[in-house]
Amino acid sequence: VGVIERHLEPTLLAVHLYGSAVDGGLKPHSDIDLLVTVTVRLDETTRRALINDLLETSASPGESEILRAVEVTIVVHDDIIPWRYRGLTLSGTKTHVKGFWS
Repeated sequence: VGVIERHLEPTLLAVHLYGSAVDGGLKPHSDIDLLVTVTVRLDETTRRALINDLLETSASPGESEILRAVEVTIVVHDDIIPWRYRGLTLSGTKTHVKGFWS
């Protein structure tokens, strides 16, 4: 999360942990899923710098005993609130996407 904060701090609203890390299904080769909410769309320079730093602090599943794969999804708050898209079905449970519902 420190890498995300360092790159996105001026626009960062929230970082939510979801997936197997919160629903009890985390396994040795599981990735860590993060949903990041920001106030503005990332510019190319910030996006590339963030990706490079995330690649240095994570590893593909099974490659490291210490590092985990990290999947980061970044959304712009005003693009998702209020929800404007009809016909979308979300799968999962409140537990699986813990933090997203709060």
